[in-house]
Amino acid sequence: MDTDKPLYIDIPVNNTIGVSEANTISIPSGKQVFMTVDGNLGINTTVSGSSSNRAVNADDYALIKQDGKYIPSSTSVLITVESGASLTLSGNGRIGGTIYDNPSRTLVYVEEGGSLTINGDLTFIAFPYYVDNPEKDHTAIYSDGTLTINGGNFFSTYRTVFCTGD
Repeated sequence: MDTDKPLYIDIPVNNTIGVSEANTISIPSGKQVFMTVDGNLGINTTVSGSSSNRAVNADDYALIKQDGKYIPSSTSVLITVESGASLTLSGNGRIGGTIYDNPSRTLVYVEEGGSLTINGDLTFIAFPYYVDNPEKDHTAIYSDGTLTINGGNFFSTYRTVFCTGD
């Protein structure tokens, strides 16, 4: 994003964009991004190891056993909106995914001074788990900045939307 102009991203119907856990999406300060998701956007997760460490015996089940609890194999935030940045999400697609193919701890984190607007009929599916960490580690959408929700469907195993900002 080496331009001051807004960036427009379109994920069309029947397309799935998998983001590497090592290379998640970050909207840098001073940038404005408009993302239309009519397909699916999520973290690529493939769990390796013995089936005894999975909640069920399946090669690609995305929960792992840690300290006697089953948790998402992905601990990354899918999208971070940095302070001074703006992200508008719209469409009819899905962000996150089912417990079998694409769980993550937090789907969107908005830093103080950042803003997130959600329009349309997007579906957000996250599988965060409760640990003694900040809420952003176990909330599907966590905002310390400005959060505007004009529609959508939100599903989460612990906390769905948490906002300390506006």
